Amino acid sequence: MIRIIGPKLIGIITLLVAINIALLSIWYFWTTPMTAQAKIDLSVINSEISKLRASIANIKDELKYYDDNKVKFDKLIEKTGYTTERDRTSIAKSLNELRQKSLIQELEYDISDTLEIENQLAKKAKYQLVKRRIDLKNIKAFFDTDIYKFIYAINNDFKGHTRIVSTELRRRPVEEFNKILDNITNKEKDYMIVGNISFEWYALLKLPGEEALPTVPQ
Repeated sequence: MIRIIGPKLIGIITLLVAINIALLSIWYFWTTPMTAQAKIDLSVINSEISKLRASIANIKDELKYYDDNKVKFDKLIEKTGYTTERDRTSIAKSLNELRQKSLIQELEYDISDTLEIENQLAKKAKYQLVKRRIDLKNIKAFFDTDIYKFIYAINNDFKGHTRIVSTELRRRPVEEFNKILDNITNKEKDYMIVGNISFEWYALLKLPGEEALPTVPQ
């Protein structure tokens, strides 16, 4: 016997179908943005992980590079004198050597006390940055090129890091030129150029009781 579906049953079925469609729509429109955001978040996390892995690899390479070249670094630092404490006697000795090398006849010098400079990067490496002010006065030379050679020697051969602050050159009056030539003819020392040079000397000194840490160029 075939039973005919009445209007009431059809209405119930239609209502159930509508409810299911509504629930399906709600689920789709709710989960789709969440899925897309989850994929974005996952991509960001993977990118951060890749960056961390690259940073770790770079740190390992830098540490290996430092370990492999530590002896070379120590010899280079020792050669440049950048981490060597210098007193007035050693500075005066170096100045005299550079003076003779540059054919400077004579000079006077004034060396300041050591001044400590606040530097966070140096402290992180267990060092203290210091400097001295060195004023060279009455520098006497026959040629101005001799003084230029002296300045070049200060910048390149003076132990540690140097920075020229000021220079002053003066040529003696033309009226004295004949007298200068006569002195030279008689094998007496004389000069044509007189000048003044001021420069600053910088160094890194190990902090007391601290072992210096490896440094990486910034």
